[in-house]
Amino acid sequence: MTATTIILTLLLISGILYLVRKYSINQVEGSSMYPTFYSGQWILVKKSATLTVDNVYVFDSPLGIPCLKRLHYIAVSPTDGKLSLFFVGDNLEDSIDSRSFGFIDPSKVIGQVVKFKEEIRKWNL
Repeated sequence: MTATTIILTLLLISGILYLVRKYSINQVEGSSMYPTFYSGQWILVKKSATLTVDNVYVFDSPLGIPCLKRLHYIAVSPTDGKLSLFFVGDNLEDSIDSRSFGFIDPSKVIGQVVKFKEEIRKWNL
């Protein structure tokens, strides 16, 4: 092996490790986010994300499973300034969300959906 091959291999491995730490690929289950997302669809989730109303996030729900929902409201406690997040599914009739289980602590957010639909379908996953 030449020094160039070793360096290129190390750079490739470093790049892959960076992507694995920063992103995850998840598959949508259920119809609570239809028509934006559909069951079986692949999504790319950025693990660290700025919380912005109307963006879609994956978070650990009180139901014990990861949930994919749209951030509808950010509440700030007047006493200590603590944030609480209110998530709602796009398919209001078929979504178990903050209307059922209440506000979510920001520490429960896994990440923000950054790519979906056609972009990931092209990856042939």
